[in-house]
Amino acid sequence: MSVTLYLPPDAFSGNRNDPDLAADYLELTAFFFSGHQAFSQSITDALELAAEEDYKTIEEELQACDVLAGTPVYPTADEIRDLRNYFQYLSTAGLAAEIGGPAWSFGHPRPDGTGFIRKLTEIWNTLRDGRVNRDPSAPTQPKDDRVDVFAWREHRDGLPGFLLAAAQVATGANWKEKSVKTQVAGVFAGRWFNPQPVTTLVPYHIVPFARPDDKFRDDVLVLGNILHRLRLPFRVMEAEELAKRGVAIEAFDELPNIVAWLQDYQRRGALA
Repeated sequence: MSVTLYLPPDAFSGNRNDPDLAADYLELTAFFFSGHQAFSQSITDALELAAEEDYKTIEEELQACDVLAGTPVYPTADEIRDLRNYFQYLSTAGLAAEIGGPAWSFGHPRPDGTGFIRKLTEIWNTLRDGRVNRDPSAPTQPKDDRVDVFAWREHRDGLPGFLLAAAQVATGANWKEKSVKTQVAGVFAGRWFNPQPVTTLVPYHIVPFARPDDKFRDDVLVLGNILHRLRLPFRVMEAEELAKRGVAIEAFDELPNIVAWLQDYQRRGALA
C-alpha cells in the first residue's frame, strides 16, 4: 500500500473508542493494499505513528482528523458531489431489492433531469393510486420534499394497498434531522395529491455508515426502517437479480460507472 492513512489517536484514548473510524481505517487499508487485507495490528501501528505527529496549529490538527487527509487520494469537491449521487443510485437499487420491485431515484438532482411535478406524475401514472395535484399552499419550487427514492411492489389486480416505500438518503452530519417518517405520514400527500393515495407509504432512512445496536431501536423509532453501511451492500447485490428479470430500477445502469470509479481510485492509491 502506497497511501499512508491517518488514524487520530484522540479517538482511541482514555474511555474513547470510535469503532466506525476504526472500520473506516481497516476498510480503506484493505482497499488500497494489493492483498486486500487489513488486520487489527494495523490500527495499533497507525496510532503509534500518529502519536509522533506534532501539529503547529489547530487547523493542521483538525485537517488530520480525516483518515484520508493529506493523502493524494483525498476526494476533490467534484468527486464528493459525484459520490453523493452514486450513493443515491446505490440506495435506489438497494431499496428496490428491499421491497422486491421497481424503484425511482427521486432525489434532486434526478438522473433524468426532470422537474419535481413531472417526475412525481411519471411515477404515479404507474402506481395509479391518487392523482398528482399540487395544493395551492405547497412550496412553489420543490426539489424533492425530502423523498430521495420510491420503491413499489405491485399486486396483480392493480388495486391500491400495495407495498410502497419512500426513503431519505442522508450523507451529511445532520443525517438524523432529515427524517422522512413524519413527511410521508401526511405532509407529502397533502401537498402534492388530490385525491390523495390511500396506500400507506413505508418510511426508510438510508445512510452510508453503521449504527450501534444499543441506539438502533431509537433510530428506527425516529427515522423509520434503516438501510445502513452493513445492510445496503447485500441489497444492492440482490438488485442485480431483479434487473436481470427486467424490473425497472432507475439509474441501475450507473452502477458500472461506480465500479469503474472505484477501480480507478484504487489504482490512484497504488501509484501514489
